Amino acid sequence: MLRPQISSAFSTFPTLPLSQAALVFWQTLGYHSDLRLEGLPTDAAGFAQAFGIADTFRPDKAFATSWKSVHFLFQVTGEEVTAQNSLFQGGFDKARSDSYLFFAVELEAESYSRSTLVQITRELNRPFQSPILVLFKYGQKLTLAIVDRRANKREAGRDVLEKVTLVKDINLVSPHPAHLRILEELELPKLRATNWDELHAAWRKVLDLSELNKKFYRELSDWFFWARNVVRFPAAATEQERSVAVIRLITRTMFAYFIKERGLVPKAFFEPEKFGALLKDTSPRVSTYYNGILQNLFFAALNA
Repeated sequence: MLRPQISSAFSTFPTLPLSQAALVFWQTLGYHSDLRLEGLPTDAAGFAQAFGIADTFRPDKAFATSWKSVHFLFQVTGEEVTAQNSLFQGGFDKARSDSYLFFAVELEAESYSRSTLVQITRELNRPFQSPILVLFKYGQKLTLAIVDRRANKREAGRDVLEKVTLVKDINLVSPHPAHLRILEELELPKLRATNWDELHAAWRKVLDLSELNKKFYRELSDWFFWARNVVRFPAAATEQERSVAVIRLITRTMFAYFIKERGLVPKAFFEPEKFGALLKDTSPRVSTYYNGILQNLFFAALNA
């Protein structure tokens, strides 16, 4: 399981410069490249000048005044995907659209809206033909932004940049299991890509919202059919009664978890090490957690 390594990579962000920590993070997932540029300016204006994009870069649209630093990390082409020797010995090939450009940007505020991060990503990508990946850092959080692209139907050899997908607000101190799972699935060896087009398609599939939803409900369904046959409820003797009881447990748990994620209830209600201070008996033989916390949260919210 890659999650401990990913969490370890997160721990480098408070201690290392952003560019170095970002490289450690991507190397953990199997991404690295010799297509790099050293010594670039890290302010927005100097960065645009160094890349020759000052005439097309729009700092106001990119919220550039909130950038603490911007870093070009590396470029990934088909050669890097297949671990072949690149034709280039450093730098990057601006003319290649069949590649990813990896960037890292540190922002000043503690939080940012989805729309702001999407707009910054689009503006950063405008001058380049290749789609980009941006690792944003702000406060104690990371957001991974990925630009999708499709072939231009009118002009062969050119691409149209489409939607921006975000893996948003990854907590560096206590990352959400769902975020770790997505990052695990983006590990380069696991994607089994043999060229850049396959890599792009694999990234798109992992991050597709409908695919994520399908996977979630498939796993939930599998758990339900397993739990229905093994759980025991005092007032549920038949299979139908157990099914209803399990469904009730799932829906109430999901609702309680949702209001916890929205910050509407204390997180201590969901941290096992703190149950002792909240409940008289926490042994698995009794149902005090369900009756004392989950059920009360559910009905208290409905009656509010």
